Amino acid sequence: MARRGNRFGLVIVAMAAIAVPLLAGVGRGQDMKPNDSSGTKPYLPPDNYTPTQLRAHIDKLKLTPVKDRKPEVAEGIIVAADRILAGNPNESQRTFAAISLMDGLHQSVEDGKKDEDDKRLAEVAGKYANDKDRPVAITAQFYVLEQRVLKPDEIPAADLPKVLDEVKADISDRVLTAKYHRIINNIEPLINRLPTDQEADQRFKDFSRILLKTRDTDLVKLGNKFRTAKRDPSAVQSKDTAAPGTTPRAASEPEPSEIFKEVAAAYNGMETYSDEGTIAADVDAGGVKQKIETAFSLKMKKPNSYLITWDQNMGFFKQSGAVWNDGTQPYFYMGATKSYSKMGSDEIALGAATGVSNGAATTVPSLFLAVYKNPPAPFAQLVDPKLQPSESIDGDDCYVISGSSATAKHETCWVSKKSHLIRKYSRSLEPPEGDLKVPNVTDAQLDEAIKGMGQEVTNERRDAMRKMMTSAKDMMKGMKIQGAFTELHTKITSPNLAPTDFSFTVPEGTTLKE
Repeated sequence: MARRGNRFGLVIVAMAAIAVPLLAGVGRGQDMKPNDSSGTKPYLPPDNYTPTQLRAHIDKLKLTPVKDRKPEVAEGIIVAADRILAGNPNESQRTFAAISLMDGLHQSVEDGKKDEDDKRLAEVAGKYANDKDRPVAITAQFYVLEQRVLKPDEIPAADLPKVLDEVKADISDRVLTAKYHRIINNIEPLINRLPTDQEADQRFKDFSRILLKTRDTDLVKLGNKFRTAKRDPSAVQSKDTAAPGTTPRAASEPEPSEIFKEVAAAYNGMETYSDEGTIAADVDAGGVKQKIETAFSLKMKKPNSYLITWDQNMGFFKQSGAVWNDGTQPYFYMGATKSYSKMGSDEIALGAATGVSNGAATTVPSLFLAVYKNPPAPFAQLVDPKLQPSESIDGDDCYVISGSSATAKHETCWVSKKSHLIRKYSRSLEPPEGDLKVPNVTDAQLDEAIKGMGQEVTNERRDAMRKMMTSAKDMMKGMKIQGAFTELHTKITSPNLAPTDFSFTVPEGTTLKE
């Protein structure tokens, strides 16, 4: 039986392998220093900048196109604005810096999903909401309103029309940009809680007219949706009618446990599975930042035929890999070592590939392949999972379920309401409360992992690997790792697959390690 604990132990083996190039990048000075005035991180202002130069620096960062924006851009805005405010600014500088600080925190939440920045935004907006400087107060009041809209079930039913009026007044005369996506995307839950269809229809039409005037394609799509949208009666149940101590839930929404049962049934009912996807990893290890992008492909047929390939880009280091079994023997290929190995079992092969593929070899395969006999229920590792507002992925309406686990502070899963297949999965790199819980790895598992890395198994290499694993875990503790892995699945099909579809031709010059 493939136990989840054993698989995670092998993830730690591979994590050590990932830690090595990350630390190598630090040693080589690959754009890693958190505050380097030499220009390796131009989004952070040099220490000797004057308030005027800091303002110019912020203005430059604000011109970054949304499609090119990274979380570091928002960080640069926040750092520069904080420094202006800390330096006894004149009135004009204070106005600019206060507004830029709130906008930067908001952008950070949108781009990097940082909970601490969202919390700080709420605090800063509350502080400036009644500021004597009117532009500062107006900006702060918008963010205070946004915070209310993000928690629709906390708004008393009697206050809903007033809140919707405030949102309408706030966005009516603005040039709507990505900054307003978050508040606008949460209008529908408020409208759904209105008491009558007539009131809801009017609200949908009002907001539709506003959104259709914009040049933002995402908001125009939402405006078109609102033109014909109808109130969802199941969403009327609210905090006002919920039993004491319970969380309000629409009557038609299933519990997370029921959704995960449907997920298990969906994968159990498929004989073949194919998809393509991407995994984006943003890692911040104590100020050492690294972006890892992985493109992957999955082909699987029951009971245990599979071909999983990936191409990974760490910026200063690129590698490809594959793990496969055409029905005769499991193999594991690592492009970085120009070698491939016969693996002792499917469990070991997939476990060895999990870390270096950034999870592509485990998230869906663990739900589909028979090698995982009697597996736990899908995402059984989640502690107290909660159903979040639904989201659409490529037009596919999805349940969104989140919670913490033994290995991550936050995990979130997007499940298609139509197919009950996984469309997206995200895991934070921050450990859960009480620290990371890592099971022991056996010598047999360690030997297979070493072989999978294209090396000969010796006592010295075993000891070196265990030390590397310990160092990787200690690094995760000491460096306060933050960030997230986000895995997206697209082009999902169930095609006819032959044994030849699971064969992999290794590149010329690749060595077989017995």
